[in-house]
Amino acid sequence: MRTQTIMLVLALSVLTIGCKRGINETQKAESAAQLKGDITISGAWALEPLMKIWSIEFTKLNPDLKINVIANGTGAGIKDMKEGKSQIAMVSRELLPDEEAAELWSVSVAKEGVLPIANEAVPEWDKLKTKGITRDQLQQVFSGNKSLTWGDLSGTADGTPVTCITRADESGAEFIWARYLGLSIDQLKGNEMPGDTGVIAEIEMQKGGLGFCNAHYAYDQLNKKQAANLKVIPIDVNKNGKIDDKEDFYNDLEKLHRAAYLGTFPSALCRNLQLVMKTKPEDPNVKAFVEWILTDGQEIALSKGYCEIRKCEVKEALERLQ
Repeated sequence: MRTQTIMLVLALSVLTIGCKRGINETQKAESAAQLKGDITISGAWALEPLMKIWSIEFTKLNPDLKINVIANGTGAGIKDMKEGKSQIAMVSRELLPDEEAAELWSVSVAKEGVLPIANEAVPEWDKLKTKGITRDQLQQVFSGNKSLTWGDLSGTADGTPVTCITRADESGAEFIWARYLGLSIDQLKGNEMPGDTGVIAEIEMQKGGLGFCNAHYAYDQLNKKQAANLKVIPIDVNKNGKIDDKEDFYNDLEKLHRAAYLGTFPSALCRNLQLVMKTKPEDPNVKAFVEWILTDGQEIALSKGYCEIRKCEVKEALERLQ
């Protein structure tokens, strides 16, 4: 009799657990089914390629949800969000004082660096890849205070003029690049092109072209090596006239990420990519998407050439979101 009672209790327990598990799965399915409508996101070119991939993967899980992603630069993205044209702004720089004063809600979702890039046929490449280029030289080029040749940069007799190419839009990459060079955005000189793709397209047409772009644009996403149409110019951080072993990480995107993590890549050229909203998201669609980006989305970010944010940052962001 006692054995039968025990067996009955165990059976009821299994049924109860099974029911609870079934209820939880049903609740999850119902929750997913409730995600329907539209989310519009605009802003930083740096984040747009990853955001499009995140959107595709998230809408596979929530087929009744539509996510529109527009790349138009950090400044335009914040303007869209403030004017109600979008719910989320993609931002690739720190918030400016007036934006901080507006008490906007922001969350970091990935990390990205900015790199100096040149035409694949850049003069004296064999010399440049071992010698590198210094911050002071880059400042001279982008300030426009002095006309320089590639011979001036490589320490050779090459007379090819350096054609400086910069950004036309109010971008986070431009803000980070100018700050690294000790300049304001207004002081950057050169042919102005819209977005990373515009800068790269112009450099491809200019043998003497020198510009900058967000790091993942400079690498092949399949093999994580430098893109065939560009050269990433290594930076001689310690100004000793050569690229030391600890400065030699530009050929491989994963090595670049490790250098950024260890601090051997200039920290001033590496920043968080953020999502910015008017207030903490209350819309179930937006809240669920942001939470997914901070969890499942981080592995996707790493696979697509971005640096994932640290686990402690994820934990803090999820607590703030809740």
